Amino acid sequence: MTFLILREALSGATRFAQFRDALGVAPDVLTDRLSTLVDYGVLAREPYQEPGSRSRFAYQLTPGRPRAPGGPRLPAAVGG
Repeated sequence: MTFLILREALSGATRFAQFRDALGVAPDVLTDRLSTLVDYGVLAREPYQEPGSRSRFAYQLTPGRPRAPGGPRLPAAVGG
């Protein structure tokens, strides 16, 4: 599931609903996976608010290599 989220992020998805609609995954599972990707530094969570709506978060891919929680930077992907 995590790789599918990354695929969608690379394709331009940034909002929770975009990930949910594209993947057809349960909201609690998606929330958990997005939080894990934020914790590992793969995605950054950015607040946004559309007029008349509550504040929500967009998820942006971060530049560089991700960091394991409490550990060293993860190795670069092959060829990267």
